[in-house]
Amino acid sequence: GRVDVGFLSGAQIDRFGNINSTSIGIDPVHPLVRFSGSGGACDIACLAKRTVIMAIHEKRRFPERIHYVTSPGWLSGDDSRTEAGLVRGGPSVVVTTKGVMRFRADNHTMYLASFHPGLSPQQVADDTGFSLEFGGAVETPAPSADELTILREAVDPERVFLK
Repeated sequence: GRVDVGFLSGAQIDRFGNINSTSIGIDPVHPLVRFSGSGGACDIACLAKRTVIMAIHEKRRFPERIHYVTSPGWLSGDDSRTEAGLVRGGPSVVVTTKGVMRFRADNHTMYLASFHPGLSPQQVADDTGFSLEFGGAVETPAPSADELTILREAVDPERVFLK
Protein backbone atom coordinates (compact mmCIF):
# COMPACT_ATOMS: atom_id res chain seq x y z
CA GLY A 1 0.00 0.00 0.00
CA ARG A 2 2.98 2.34 -0.10
CA VAL A 3 3.16 2.58 -3.88
CA ASP A 4 0.62 4.96 -5.40
CA VAL A 5 1.39 4.31 -9.08
CA GLY A 6 3.37 1.44 -10.58
CA PHE A 7 4.64 1.51 -14.17
CA LEU A 8 4.72 -1.87 -15.92
CA SER A 9 5.26 -3.41 -19.33
CA GLY A 10 5.53 -6.89 -20.80
CA ALA A 11 5.65 -9.07 -23.86
CA GLN A 12 1.87 -9.61 -23.90
CA ILE A 13 -1.09 -7.73 -22.45
CA ASP A 14 -4.67 -8.94 -22.68
CA ARG A 15 -8.02 -7.11 -22.65
CA PHE A 16 -8.08 -7.14 -18.84
CA GLY A 17 -4.57 -5.72 -18.38
CA ASN A 18 -2.99 -9.03 -17.36
CA ILE A 19 0.70 -8.97 -18.31
CA ASN A 20 2.97 -11.76 -19.52
CA SER A 21 6.70 -11.20 -19.09
CA THR A 22 7.57 -14.88 -18.55
CA SER A 23 7.18 -16.93 -21.73
CA ILE A 24 5.56 -17.23 -25.14
CA GLY A 25 4.04 -20.57 -26.04
CA ILE A 26 1.23 -22.73 -24.73
CA ASP A 27 3.54 -25.24 -22.99
CA PRO A 28 5.16 -23.45 -19.99
CA VAL A 29 7.73 -26.26 -19.62
CA HIS A 30 8.91 -25.93 -23.23
CA PRO A 31 8.04 -22.38 -24.31
CA LEU A 32 8.91 -20.95 -27.70
CA VAL A 33 10.55 -17.98 -25.95
CA ARG A 34 11.43 -17.45 -22.27
CA PHE A 35 11.79 -13.97 -20.79
CA SER A 36 13.26 -12.71 -17.54
CA GLY A 37 9.97 -12.95 -15.66
CA SER A 38 8.41 -10.66 -13.10
CA GLY A 39 11.42 -8.99 -11.50
CA GLY A 40 9.04 -7.55 -8.92
CA ALA A 41 6.34 -6.51 -11.38
CA CYS A 42 3.88 -9.00 -9.90
CA ASP A 43 4.24 -7.34 -6.49
CA ILE A 44 3.64 -3.93 -8.07
CA ALA A 45 0.60 -5.22 -10.00
CA CYS A 46 -0.85 -6.74 -6.82
CA LEU A 47 -0.04 -4.06 -4.26
CA ALA A 48 0.14 -0.64 -5.94
CA LYS A 49 -2.92 1.59 -5.69
CA ARG A 50 -3.01 1.66 -9.50
CA THR A 51 -0.78 0.70 -12.39
CA VAL A 52 0.08 2.30 -15.71
CA ILE A 53 1.09 -0.09 -18.48
CA MET A 54 3.32 1.09 -21.32
CA ALA A 55 3.93 -0.88 -24.51
CA ILE A 56 4.81 -0.74 -28.16
CA HIS A 57 1.49 -1.32 -29.92
CA GLU A 58 1.66 -4.47 -32.05
CA LYS A 59 -1.00 -7.11 -32.63
CA ARG A 60 1.22 -9.84 -31.17
CA ARG A 61 1.61 -7.88 -27.90
CA PHE A 62 -2.17 -7.61 -27.44
CA PRO A 63 -3.48 -11.16 -28.01
CA GLU A 64 -6.92 -12.52 -27.18
CA ARG A 65 -5.31 -14.58 -24.39
CA ILE A 66 -1.84 -14.23 -22.96
CA HIS A 67 0.21 -17.41 -22.60
CA TYR A 68 1.20 -16.83 -18.97
CA VAL A 69 -0.04 -14.38 -16.33
CA THR A 70 3.09 -12.92 -14.76
CA SER A 71 1.43 -9.79 -13.36
CA PRO A 72 -2.33 -9.80 -12.77
CA GLY A 73 -4.53 -7.04 -14.09
CA TRP A 74 -8.29 -7.39 -13.80
CA LEU A 75 -7.88 -11.21 -14.27
CA SER A 76 -11.07 -12.19 -16.15
CA GLY A 77 -12.90 -8.91 -15.60
CA ASP A 78 -15.88 -8.02 -13.45
CA ASP A 79 -15.07 -8.70 -9.76
CA SER A 80 -12.51 -11.47 -10.42
CA ARG A 81 -9.58 -9.44 -9.05
CA THR A 82 -11.31 -8.87 -5.69
CA GLU A 83 -12.56 -12.46 -5.61
CA ALA A 84 -8.94 -13.62 -6.01
CA GLY A 85 -8.00 -11.65 -2.88
CA LEU A 86 -6.34 -8.72 -4.66
CA VAL A 87 -7.86 -5.87 -2.70
CA ARG A 88 -5.67 -3.03 -3.98
CA GLY A 89 -5.38 -1.30 -7.30
CA GLY A 90 -5.42 -2.75 -10.75
CA PRO A 91 -4.44 -1.24 -14.07
CA SER A 92 -5.93 2.16 -14.83
CA VAL A 93 -4.44 2.92 -18.24
CA VAL A 94 -2.40 1.39 -21.06
CA VAL A 95 -0.30 3.90 -23.00
CA THR A 96 1.07 2.62 -26.31
CA THR A 97 2.78 3.97 -29.37
CA LYS A 98 -0.67 4.17 -31.04
CA GLY A 99 -3.09 5.26 -28.36
CA VAL A 100 -4.32 5.36 -24.80
CA MET A 101 -6.58 2.59 -23.53
CA ARG A 102 -8.55 2.56 -20.31
CA PHE A 103 -10.77 0.02 -18.55
CA ARG A 104 -14.56 0.02 -18.25
CA ALA A 105 -15.66 0.57 -14.65
CA ASP A 106 -18.40 -2.07 -14.84
CA ASN A 107 -16.53 -5.06 -16.32
CA HIS A 108 -12.86 -3.96 -16.47
CA THR A 109 -12.42 -4.57 -20.19
CA MET A 110 -10.03 -2.38 -22.15
CA TYR A 111 -11.31 0.25 -24.58
CA LEU A 112 -9.61 2.86 -26.74
CA ALA A 113 -9.88 6.27 -25.09
CA SER A 114 -7.65 8.14 -27.55
CA PHE A 115 -5.63 7.49 -30.69
CA HIS A 116 -2.42 9.30 -31.50
CA PRO A 117 -2.25 11.95 -34.27
CA GLY A 118 -1.89 10.52 -37.76
CA LEU A 119 -3.83 7.35 -36.89
CA SER A 120 -7.48 6.40 -36.85
CA PRO A 121 -9.31 4.42 -34.17
CA GLN A 122 -9.80 1.62 -36.70
CA GLN A 123 -6.03 1.40 -37.34
CA VAL A 124 -5.39 1.00 -33.62
CA ALA A 125 -8.13 -1.64 -33.32
CA ASP A 126 -6.76 -3.48 -36.37
CA ASP A 127 -3.36 -3.70 -34.67
CA THR A 128 -4.90 -5.25 -31.54
CA GLY A 129 -5.35 -9.03 -31.23
CA PHE A 130 -8.69 -8.78 -29.42
CA SER A 131 -11.84 -6.81 -30.19
CA LEU A 132 -11.12 -3.28 -29.01
CA GLU A 133 -14.04 -0.90 -28.52
CA PHE A 134 -13.26 2.52 -29.95
CA GLY A 135 -16.58 4.34 -30.17
CA GLY A 136 -16.08 7.71 -28.51
CA ALA A 137 -12.29 7.65 -28.84
CA VAL A 138 -10.77 11.06 -29.48
CA GLU A 139 -7.45 12.12 -30.95
CA THR A 140 -4.71 12.32 -28.32
CA PRO A 141 -3.72 15.98 -27.87
CA ALA A 142 -0.31 16.74 -29.36
CA PRO A 143 2.37 17.40 -26.73
CA SER A 144 3.60 20.93 -26.11
CA ALA A 145 7.17 21.95 -26.96
CA ASP A 146 8.16 21.64 -23.28
CA GLU A 147 6.57 18.17 -23.01
CA LEU A 148 8.41 17.05 -26.16
CA THR A 149 11.72 18.19 -24.70
CA ILE A 150 11.06 16.23 -21.50
CA LEU A 151 9.99 13.15 -23.47
CA ARG A 152 13.00 13.26 -25.79
CA GLU A 153 15.68 14.22 -23.26
CA ALA A 154 14.54 12.72 -19.95
CA VAL A 155 11.93 10.03 -20.55
CA ASP A 156 13.12 8.34 -23.75
CA PRO A 157 16.57 9.64 -24.80
CA GLU A 158 17.38 6.30 -26.49
CA ARG A 159 14.19 6.58 -28.60
CA VAL A 160 12.71 3.23 -27.62
CA PHE A 161 9.17 4.59 -27.88
CA LEU A 162 9.80 7.85 -29.68
CA LYS A 163 11.22 7.22 -33.13
